Amino acid sequence: MPASHRAPRRSLSRRGKVVAAAASVSVVLGGALGYFAFFPEQAPAFVRTTLQAVGLPGFGPESAPPLPTCPLSGEEVP
Repeated sequence: MPASHRAPRRSLSRRGKVVAAAASVSVVLGGALGYFAFFPEQAPAFVRTTLQAVGLPGFGPESAPPLPTCPLSGEEVP
């Protein structure tokens, strides 16, 4: 194919690059927040304390898993 028949290459403008970068960052952060919302026990301590301070459901002290109990006596095990 001759060089004169090639389609022109399109490049993103500066504004397009900024929008693409902002969208990428928001998708990654949203994915991380969603992952920690579904699996709070896997979140690092600093993430748990931050999310508790913000007040997201599932990260408060009331959402702590119950203590294990002894199967014979039913008492909580420390």
